[in-house]
Amino acid sequence: MPDEPSKCKRGQGAHWDTASRLLEDFGGGRRGLAGWLSVSRYRQGGIGDYDVVVKKVAATPFLSLRCSCENMDEAVRMVRTVAEDGIRLIRPSLRDKLIAVARNDLDSEKLDLEIGFSLTRASNANVRITGNLVLTASELPAVDTMATIVRPGTNAASHCAFGTIGMWIEANGFEVAGPCREVFLEPVTSPPGFEGALVEIQFPVRQAA
Repeated sequence: MPDEPSKCKRGQGAHWDTASRLLEDFGGGRRGLAGWLSVSRYRQGGIGDYDVVVKKVAATPFLSLRCSCENMDEAVRMVRTVAEDGIRLIRPSLRDKLIAVARNDLDSEKLDLEIGFSLTRASNANVRITGNLVLTASELPAVDTMATIVRPGTNAASHCAFGTIGMWIEANGFEVAGPCREVFLEPVTSPPGFEGALVEIQFPVRQAA
């Protein structure tokens, strides 16, 4: 089982309420699964062992499926399926990074996820994968202000990064403005694998009212 949030480095302080909400919504073992993005001129900083960077993110072609998972085990299986079949079926020249988008719905116990690959260029092609599932072409919208943090692997300590970015968001006068994205920067189907691959957590933010 993951460590309790209080055991994370720098896990206590005046901004823990926001961190706790993020852990409940997207992390804490329940919602924390999950071209390079251009860096804009925004404040950035770090808490504990993590650095938070704010970026301007361009719209990105996306080949994905949306699914509702009962629990984290089912979510991880779906991410693995999309990763394995996507690498096998999407041309390397078209396929970019594996991305999981988590939508926050506090009224549902299920995990509302969109999982797929960003693409190097727009494509209208759909891809059928295991289980008679289909990856369909769409677009991840541009985000003017995206708070990001990079963590190693999807593992027991992953929720600490969510706590860090939650505290940073509140400390800098922002609020979450859209679904969380987790961008896998390294392969999950070969070394370093799912437990070790670097993952960039991304939260769209805006200035709090």
